[in-house]
Formats: sequence, structure tokens, C-alpha cells
Amino acid sequence: MLLDSVATRPKKIALIGDSAVGKTTAVGTLANAGFEVGILDVDNGYSVLADPWRVKIENRKNVHIEHVDVIDDIGWDKVGRKLSGNWDGWGPVWSWNSNRVFCFDSGSIATKMVFRHVCKVLGLSHDVDVLKMQPRDVANLYHHVSERFFSVVARLNSDEVKCHVVVPYHLRNTTPMSREPTWAIASEGTKLHIDLPKLYPDIWHLTKIGQVRHLLTASKGLAGDLPLKCSTPSLLTDNEKLSDGLAGIFLKLGVKP
Repeated sequence: MLLDSVATRPKKIALIGDSAVGKTTAVGTLANAGFEVGILDVDNGYSVLADPWRVKIENRKNVHIEHVDVIDDIGWDKVGRKLSGNWDGWGPVWSWNSNRVFCFDSGSIATKMVFRHVCKVLGLSHDVDVLKMQPRDVANLYHHVSERFFSVVARLNSDEVKCHVVVPYHLRNTTPMSREPTWAIASEGTKLHIDLPKLYPDIWHLTKIGQVRHLLTASKGLAGDLPLKCSTPSLLTDNEKLSDGLAGIFLKLGVKP
């Protein structure tokens, strides 16, 4: 049965959306569904989960948050140590099972940390003006940024990691005002909108119309050419109303802790 297969396979999701649209909240709701949710926060967005409308008070024990400051010069090194750390007895993220969800919040901000890290390794200032650099040097810099970031993301999405993984990303409009909007994923030094489809089985777009949040799971109807993917098109519609966050989506897919 397809549903049985989906229910036993860990979900690996890139969750894309504008700032403040509710990406962190959508992940936090999984605690209400009985999952243990570990959030590695580099975006200072976890405070919204204190609202009982988002994560019920009795379920907050299921949420563990580790924070790394994005402007920390050794922030990317700390990210590596957090991933392999103890998480108050949960053990390294690499060893978690399907009763847990790991959220790297957010992927867009994480690329800024990698950029600072690479600049330090190469002996550059983290606020280097790439417009004043030689094209070859810029290409080399961005190659190192992309390589380091995607090595971590690729491992999280590999069969080695048995827990569910959700990585939120910010959107940005890359089109001049005179043309139709074209959306890309906000990042530092890497073309995520091209590379992401290689890594995630599911790339979903969280949007908000009025007070109602919707989850777009297919490219149909999306402004611009941002690639979306859905590994379960027979179980999810192109446009899902997100009344219960990702908890409702996991329930629809039969995914349980």
C-alpha cells in the first residue's frame, strides 16, 4: 500500500516561504502530533513557539531548541558540533529515529554563516565586497560556500538519517519592478533554486492569503519558476489548506511518531 510506504519513510522537506509567513510555527505544530521536535535555530525565530496557540503547553516538553548566532565568527563550526551533540540526552541528530523531527531554521540564514566561515578560512573579511573581486576569485569563494553548506544538507537528506527533516528557506523577489515577479530562494553565495531539487524529495511553498495559510506542493500556479516537488502527489493536492500546520499534513500522509 502506498500510504503504508509513505508512513514508514522519513520526510525530508524544504519548506519555502516569505519571512513571518509561519514556517517555524508549521514545524512546531508537529509537537502537538506527538513528535519530538529538535530545532537548530540560527534565525531567532523560535520565540513564536511560546504561544500556546502554536504549541500546546503540555507538548512543549517535546520541543528542544539549540541556538547559534548567525554573526558568530565560528558559528558554522558550532553548527557541526550541535548536530553531533547530545541534545539533552537525545544524542546526535545523525542517530535520531522517525519519532523525531529535525528542523534547521533556516537554510537561508545558514548560508550566511557558511559565507563568514569560508571568508575566515580564506583570510577575507566577512563583509568583503564581492563586486570588487576578480570573477575567478568570486567563483572560488562561492564554490567553497556551496560545497560546505550542501555537504551538511545532503547528509541530512541521506538514508543514513532516519528522522524527519524540515529545513525552512526564505523567498526573495529577484526581478526588476518593471517585469513579472520571479522568485528565488534567499541565500548567500549559492544558487539554491537550482541545486535544491537534487537534495529534497519534497520542496513545498508556504503562503498566506488573508489569515489562511496554504501549502503549495506543485509548481502549478506559483509565481516565477521556483521548482517545487512532491513525493506523494496522489495523497496531497497542489494546494493544501494548512489549518493545523505540518501536523495536519503528516496526519493526512499517515506519518506518525
